[in-house]
Amino acid sequence: MSATPPPFLQFLGVSRCCLGAVSLLPLPGSPLYRPDFAAIQARAEQEALAFASGGADALLLENPFDGADEDRLDPAAAMALALVARRVA
Repeated sequence: MSATPPPFLQFLGVSRCCLGAVSLLPLPGSPLYRPDFAAIQARAEQEALAFASGGADALLLENPFDGADEDRLDPAAAMALALVARRVA
C-alpha cells in the first residue's frame, strides 16, 4: 500500500517533484534594498531558467536576504515578490 502524497504534490499532480528555490535579492521595503529592481528581476529570471533547464518541476520564491522582521512582510516587498513571480512564471 502506498502513502498518499502531501497536498502540494497532489496539487501538482505528481507523486514526487524537484522544487527550485529562487533566492531574491533584497526587496523594496527591506532595510537592505538597493534601488535596482531590474537587477532583482534579472537574477530571479536567471535562477528560474537554470532550475527549469535542470528539470525542476516547480519554483519557490524566497526573500532570505531582506534582513527584515520575519513576522511581517512590508507591503512594498509583497508587491515586488508578486511582480517577480509573474515575470518568472
